[in-house]
Amino acid sequence: MKFYKILFLLFFSLNCYSQDNIKLLDTVNSVFFKTELLKFYKGKYDEFNSNLNLTGQNKLSKTIYLEYQEEFLEKIKNDNFVADKSINDYAQKILLEILEKIK
Repeated sequence: MKFYKILFLLFFSLNCYSQDNIKLLDTVNSVFFKTELLKFYKGKYDEFNSNLNLTGQNKLSKTIYLEYQEEFLEKIKNDNFVADKSINDYAQKILLEILEKIK
């Protein structure tokens, strides 16, 4: 029984120590990130939509694309994306490595 008490205290003390070392996400730039992301995708979508033709089957395709675009922009407006410099830099590094391997 004494062994279990010591084991429990050891586990509990390590658990408390880990709670003291929490690194919070930097959300100061989240509004800037959201604004820049919206501006980027609105520009891309406007460019894409201007290249679509409005004949027959393309009208249905454009309707589907517009619905998708509006849904995605709503997700950005509703803060479904998190921005943190360290996460963004790390994700960008991984993406570049993947793109290099694909070439």
